[in-house]
Amino acid sequence: MNVKLRQQLETLELYYNNNYTPRLSGLNFFWISFGINLYLINEYTSVIISLNRFIALFAPTYYDKFCGMKITTFILFCLYIYRIIATASDLISYIPLECYLVFSKDHLSYTLIYNQPCSDGEVNDSGISNILYLVIFFFILVVIMNTATFLKIAVLLFNSKNMDTHSKTRMKQNAVLFLQTLFQDALVLIDMIFTFKLSSENDTKLWSFINAILVWELIHTFDGIIMILFNERISVIKKRLFSKNAVASLMVPSRSDISRK
Repeated sequence: MNVKLRQQLETLELYYNNNYTPRLSGLNFFWISFGINLYLINEYTSVIISLNRFIALFAPTYYDKFCGMKITTFILFCLYIYRIIATASDLISYIPLECYLVFSKDHLSYTLIYNQPCSDGEVNDSGISNILYLVIFFFILVVIMNTATFLKIAVLLFNSKNMDTHSKTRMKQNAVLFLQTLFQDALVLIDMIFTFKLSSENDTKLWSFINAILVWELIHTFDGIIMILFNERISVIKKRLFSKNAVASLMVPSRSDISRK
């Protein structure tokens, strides 16, 4: 039997015995992994939004300098370029070692399978285990900035007796839309905790379904619901959250103005 054919049959047998589907081709593996890793950069926009709002309230004279369109675009551009280079360099090192993705029918998700010759290579997956800690760090940072922002808004609302009607309306709008970012940031943390921590607590297929599919779908569903509920342009919700004559006025863009998908 041809040596290459025999190796392929042995690989297929290995996948079958371990309840895996056959591996993806190198190109498909690259694009799926690349897209998933690049998507994570969108989660860090919550930090930029919180910092933007924080500067707007506590250092308004420096807002144009640090939060203008050009500097914001430049920062986002650098983040995406860094993520593209870092992700591509890691994935390119996997392909020669044949460390392709396979779909685990037990875990209901794509995963790397470390078999020969992949296990002989030096594959660095330590970054995956650190993602949760990085997300928690950013979440704590965002909570600190958002808490300070909330207290500032609360003080302004408390002292709004001398404000005109238009200023009060703008302040209430910003307070309501500020809550939107808090809810959506919490969804990110919940998603990461289930994905990188709780998913390993149980090996049953039901628990894998909850972590790999159900939670992920619910997170994105609630994310969309929150965006709709806090959108002042929706007439059904507008009467409850905003006054009839309110003009959309934000200090900084909310997540409803930034596509995450």
